Amino acid sequence: MCVRKLKEGYDGYEFDLKSFFNTVEPFIVFRKLEEIDKTLTILVSTIIKNIEYRYDKLESESELVPKAGRRNTLERRGMPQGLSLSPILST
Repeated sequence: MCVRKLKEGYDGYEFDLKSFFNTVEPFIVFRKLEEIDKTLTILVSTIIKNIEYRYDKLESESELVPKAGRRNTLERRGMPQGLSLSPILST
């Protein structure tokens, strides 16, 4: 369909919203998801909350913040990047 529309003279644009996933508040996503299915909300939130990042070398990143109550532990703000569910949950 996209190719057909381009051939008909429509324009197409590709864009990237910088740090989009980092600005999506997970609690808002979970609250909305809970309106659909509470069991699904528990499953998705458990997956997201248990993601761990391991690095050989840690670069400075604005979305990395100290995890409350955990010494020498960082967590990412927002929805995780690279998770297949993130684009679906963030829209």
